[in-house]
Amino acid sequence: MLSEGGLRLDEAVDDGVPVLSVSGEIDMATAPAFKLAVTRLAGLHDRLVLDLGGVSFMDSAGIGVIGSAARLLGNGVRIRNASSQVANLLRVTGMDKFVTTD
Repeated sequence: MLSEGGLRLDEAVDDGVPVLSVSGEIDMATAPAFKLAVTRLAGLHDRLVLDLGGVSFMDSAGIGVIGSAARLLGNGVRIRNASSQVANLLRVTGMDKFVTTD
């Protein structure tokens, strides 16, 4: 578990696939910690689940991190438990075309 500026990142493995559970706000201040965790996991695995169920706010900085993961892993990124705000942001930015959402 990592906690950085109100952002909490918990790592687990589900059926052999790493899951990064994120809680708090993803913005310019917290995106670097999010990116570090995502980049590290993407470097070790060919798939990654981002559980965003605890994310109360995300801006373009978070979208940038998800975009980086999609570039590294292609279609190996899955977003689950996204709030309506986060799901709408993924849709409006077109990121939903590059990641799988549950």
